Amino acid sequence: MKTLEEENGKLKKLYAELALENEAIMLIKPKLGERKSCRLLKVSRTGFRNRFKFFDKDKELKERIRELAYKYKRAGYRQIHDFIRKEARVNHKRIYRLYVELGLKYQIKQRRKRLPLPAVPKLLPGAFGERWSVGLALFRKKIQNLEYNRRLWSFSDSDSTGVFNSFRESCKNFE
Repeated sequence: MKTLEEENGKLKKLYAELALENEAIMLIKPKLGERKSCRLLKVSRTGFRNRFKFFDKDKELKERIRELAYKYKRAGYRQIHDFIRKEARVNHKRIYRLYVELGLKYQIKQRRKRLPLPAVPKLLPGAFGERWSVGLALFRKKIQNLEYNRRLWSFSDSDSTGVFNSFRESCKNFE
């Protein structure tokens, strides 16, 4: 067990030394290409590139988005983008991606469906003059009839589409 711990300690020191060497070589020869520097250090090029993946360049922006989202709870990503755009130039697609990653995507509430009203049966008129109906044609002719016996009761022609006026006229004709 002790040998494993000693070995781990040596590897850690070796790794730290290699990291320092990497930085030193980059500082000394900044014009040295990636391929040559990786060959000198005996590091794969993908490993050299992937070390930057652990750095979160959107950390500050995520914090700002979260802060604005909690301050303005009803704001979507577009409104938050407008707030951030006043401070710095940021693409709206990037704001949307981070907004969704943070789980802040605004959920639209669905409307509750109304309960259907119970159907009311249409009662038939029991006597003459109990129910009246008015029909308006496209050419402004008004036809009134009684629904008790379905007979045409009055027919009037006028320039306006006032239903009540034609009803008054029909009542005068009936009397």
